[in-house]
Amino acid sequence: MKSVFLGLILSLTAHAETVLSPEFVVSRIVSESRDARRIELDNQQSYTNYYTILGRYDFAVSGRVSYEDSRIRYLSGGGNLRDQNTIWTVGASKRLPTGTLFGLSFARTGQNSILRSNQNFGGRDPNVIYDLAELTVSQDILGNFLGQAERKERQAADLTVQAADIVADEQRESLVLETLRLYWNAYVAKLSLREAEAQKDKYAQLVNEIEKKARLSFVMPGDLPKAR
Repeated sequence: MKSVFLGLILSLTAHAETVLSPEFVVSRIVSESRDARRIELDNQQSYTNYYTILGRYDFAVSGRVSYEDSRIRYLSGGGNLRDQNTIWTVGASKRLPTGTLFGLSFARTGQNSILRSNQNFGGRDPNVIYDLAELTVSQDILGNFLGQAERKERQAADLTVQAADIVADEQRESLVLETLRLYWNAYVAKLSLREAEAQKDKYAQLVNEIEKKARLSFVMPGDLPKAR
């Protein structure tokens, strides 16, 4: 902390017009110091598990496309000469805090086939489309019955985040107080230095006056050595 404060002082030394008020120093330290960044990073890390838990209840969507080119030969001589299958699949899912998972999916399969001439007695269309829609619902019934385990986990994550926020606020307050302490220490030291320099100048002037009077024999013989 002291090194950061001194670094700030030195960085602004060349700018004589900059006034180092307490508000300015605190603002710079809180926004730019390593200590302030460390406090923020530690606080953000406490939210990792919290957001992971919330992410379970996001509305999820998925999609997939697959292609298959089949030229399987059967020993019996059956089957098509060639099957080209293209499958489009889309789905969506949503989990609730009650431990319930809903899923909805739709799949369309397009099949383009080359049929054997000796097996197409019914005049089958070689180009066929199959559609399949599916709705699924699952429910946890043991340790997470009606989401009781998830609720406890989320409550624990909420308390962890609240505690981390309190710690971060206390650390920020400590950082501000330490910054102000260093600022006023530096301010008092600056005033003491100015006072010492002023006393030194007054003493030098006094010695010069005594030396002038000594040359004119206006002082006692022992006054000049005492002044020096």
